[in-house]
Amino acid sequence: MYNIFLFGALLVLGFVCVLVVLFVLMQRPNANAGMGSALGGATTESVFGGESTTVLTKATTVFIVLFFLLCAGLYLGFVARGNERDAAEEALKIEQEQQQAAAPASSGLITTEPAENAPAEPPAGGTAPAE
Repeated sequence: MYNIFLFGALLVLGFVCVLVVLFVLMQRPNANAGMGSALGGATTESVFGGESTTVLTKATTVFIVLFFLLCAGLYLGFVARGNERDAAEEALKIEQEQQQAAAPASSGLITTEPAENAPAEPPAGGTAPAE
């Protein structure tokens, strides 16, 4: 559930980025006439009315603040997710070490103790051992 929230917030961040770019490009160009005028910045006055400059400036400010808040929140979210994953991996490692310490015979080590239920078969050479 937590991952769905984080990746949903990433999608919202991408949408906010596109809107910020569009709002910046739609603003009225100043005397320098930069990219806004090259991409049709003067047409926003006819679309949004005479007060489009203040509306676009406020919208740009709001979306820039939203952009920074989303970036900070996503950073904290991914850091917390990484810490949870590290803690889970550490707990799994400790559990595996405890299981290995509890069952040394099952680890495949050769022991020097005689087996109690070992079969009493003669060796495959066909001769019985000397007594």
